[in-house]
Amino acid sequence: SKVYGETNALDNDDFSVTGLVNGDQITALTLSSEGTGAAAPVTGSPYPIIASDPQGSGAENYQLVVTTGTVTVTPAELTVTADDQSKPFGTEFVFTGDEFTVTGLLNDDDVANAVFSSDATAADAPLTGEAGTAILITDATGVGLENYNITFVNGVFVVAPGDLIITPTAINKLYGDEVTFDGSEFTVAGLAEGDSVDSVTLFSLGAAGTATVTGGTYTITVSDPNGTGLDKYELELADGTLTVVPAPLTVTALDQIKGQGTAFTFAGTEFSTNGLRNDDTVTTVVLSSAGADIGAQAADSPFAISVGDISGSCLENYVVTPQSGVFTVTDTVHQPPLNPTPQANTG
Repeated sequence: SKVYGETNALDNDDFSVTGLVNGDQITALTLSSEGTGAAAPVTGSPYPIIASDPQGSGAENYQLVVTTGTVTVTPAELTVTADDQSKPFGTEFVFTGDEFTVTGLLNDDDVANAVFSSDATAADAPLTGEAGTAILITDATGVGLENYNITFVNGVFVVAPGDLIITPTAINKLYGDEVTFDGSEFTVAGLAEGDSVDSVTLFSLGAAGTATVTGGTYTITVSDPNGTGLDKYELELADGTLTVVPAPLTVTALDQIKGQGTAFTFAGTEFSTNGLRNDDTVTTVVLSSAGADIGAQAADSPFAISVGDISGSCLENYVVTPQSGVFTVTDTVHQPPLNPTPQANTG
């Protein structure tokens, strides 16, 4: 008898004799069997042991009857162990059938697949704690497995809190606008069916109306999530972004009028603005017009008033659109200018 996978070399004295007399002896037999090799399968057992060519003294005095023996191959021990698994809460797990390790395979035998089951695989499976729940393994299939006594060892499945990522929604706002968060400006990733994030607390320095364009992109932070089932998750509170974009600002040259033959000098305050915010100002504007020259003729009127360089405070927070004005030259020499006195900035 031998275990599958072992080699059994038959000795030429592996026999017994019945019937010898007068000191005669059988000292050796040639023995052979297909069951002695390591690859001899259990399914072929028992294998006959063939005996031939007896050696000894006085054998010619007997009618020899050789009785065949047997080699019995018994199954080897094979252990198939389910691999431990884990998954975040709220996700589904599907076994592929190859989540196992094997101890004891011999020759070219193979375990290709096994059947697994666990209460932890469903998306709604509850948290298990560190102890986990069982992974049951049965019904291994493969090559040569009939040669083994198979022992199945169950695994452990842990359902752990999943990562729940809460990210503030990206916001663009005009310079000067104020953002008031109502707690709903966020997105969620990793939430299982039936659970919810109802509100969060959001904060950003960029939410104030005075936040400048030059401040770049402002961070939106999230805290204090409220909802249902959130104790099942590992919360990851990501940062969002708030971008302040320039507000539109129009600077318009005020229309002017003068008599032909007179000169007009711009003071730099002959303009109006539309769109200034906070306490920002436009203080001076470079204005020019061919109509301001003393030689400008009424026949060529009206002339455009061009808006050039604009100076003031915090103008980097605006997209400035210059708007030309109209300069009218009349043929009345003593006609006073329309705006002899510089205009105050109306904001």
